[in-house]
Amino acid sequence: MAAVLLALPGLSGCVAINAGLSRFTHKPWRMDAPMVPVTEKVKDKRGIVLKDAAGNAIEKEVAQMGIVEFDDQGQLWRDNYKKRDATAPGKSELGRVLEALKQRVEKGPVQLVIFVHGWNNNASDLEQGNVNSFREMLKTVAKAHPNPFGVMISWRGMTMKFPTMIDIYNREASAKKIGQAEATAAIQALCSTAKHGQDDSRVLAVGHSLGAVILLRAVAQPLAAQIAQASVDTSGTVKVRPMADTVVLVNAADTAGLASQMVQVMQDYHAKYKRNGRDAPLLVSLTSTGDWATGWLYSGVSRLSRYVLGTLMTSSAGASANRIQEHGTVTSVGWHTAIHSHDLVPTQGTKPVVVPPVSETGRVLTESERAVRRIEYLMSENFKPSKPGEKNLTVWLDPTLHHREISSGPLQAYNLKYKDDQNNNTPYWIFQVPPFVVRDHNDIWNSNFVGLVTAIHNASREPREAGPSSSSKSTRPAQSMGLTPLPPIKQGVLSASPLR
Repeated sequence: MAAVLLALPGLSGCVAINAGLSRFTHKPWRMDAPMVPVTEKVKDKRGIVLKDAAGNAIEKEVAQMGIVEFDDQGQLWRDNYKKRDATAPGKSELGRVLEALKQRVEKGPVQLVIFVHGWNNNASDLEQGNVNSFREMLKTVAKAHPNPFGVMISWRGMTMKFPTMIDIYNREASAKKIGQAEATAAIQALCSTAKHGQDDSRVLAVGHSLGAVILLRAVAQPLAAQIAQASVDTSGTVKVRPMADTVVLVNAADTAGLASQMVQVMQDYHAKYKRNGRDAPLLVSLTSTGDWATGWLYSGVSRLSRYVLGTLMTSSAGASANRIQEHGTVTSVGWHTAIHSHDLVPTQGTKPVVVPPVSETGRVLTESERAVRRIEYLMSENFKPSKPGEKNLTVWLDPTLHHREISSGPLQAYNLKYKDDQNNNTPYWIFQVPPFVVRDHNDIWNSNFVGLVTAIHNASREPREAGPSSSSKSTRPAQSMGLTPLPPIKQGVLSASPLR
């Protein structure tokens, strides 16, 4: 009875949101302008911002960002959304974003970054929340790749103009509907456009919180089909191209049910995925040990949903076959250790990398410049390719990183290694990270997270060729991060065995 009484405010809140507020918040925010330029101020060697004749700061475009929005029923918003009785399909933002991406691809290989935001976010304000942090991250990508393009998959993650805690069931239900046919098609269209005529293009897809729920559902079934298809050819030479080169799920606000299914599919078919002679992931799920939202809170809410409201909430109902499966029905992916594959541990005997607090000309850097410099160095170290056949992955991180503070300590080497007692040795990497990598549930796109994803994304690319731009004497991180264009990520070889 107590549990039911606790659940009633949340349920009544969901009813109120659906009935009374949806007409104010359930709408697209970027229909008129889905393409957003990503610019940064131009500075001279002394770090002074250059200005035009009118005294305005001179800015240059370093990347492009598109926004594609979905409604609560999992369909793309279209430009006739104001006509409630419209019968014509209308045009979506996706078409214009794809056209812009196509034009970008014509200039050469692109680095496409797809980001699906989570709960309590939307595309309403370009200067706040995940939209702003994603734009800032693209500026960093631009320092390593000459042709970056970002796409944010957006939805009504925030039902009101301010965050609220009473709409979690409502938003989870929408996330699960969004991660279906139209999202799968949209992501596939973006990835295919980036690769069309440009085999050296690279695609990274990141989903955060409930955005990870959307992304996993959009890519899981096509990936499972590829694995089953590869099992028919036992030569072990089936070259496949998943939607994205790397799919990263961060602090996934999802039970371990679907993740467990994907791990089981990979185990049943003995799936292995290799690039450049080393194991590579098809899916990556990482969760912060500081993420109490998907930890004890999520577990508590999931238990309430399953054991008290299970007859009403069909997604939580149903019997389980064993205790491990039962635990996965009420525990998030990041805390269901039965399917974890890796540990992130310090590497012994590796010399730390010191980030100088001054520019190449000896000028003392400002705090903002120091922050940029540290992320450049992190990306530079993590761009180094791993050796073929190397099982574990070296990742450079800043263990002194604190939220909203400029760190000053050296960068340290860490080892992302397979667990000694792991039950998951598949291409679905699932592991936890300490708070200095991802501070809590909402922390994303900080320098350590970008460094970790860079290491995973680039570990299986072609080794760097010798040349002036790769000289070890270079002191500019942006120069040492790669050639132009960067060496490509090799097309992977997926091997699988027939199900027995």
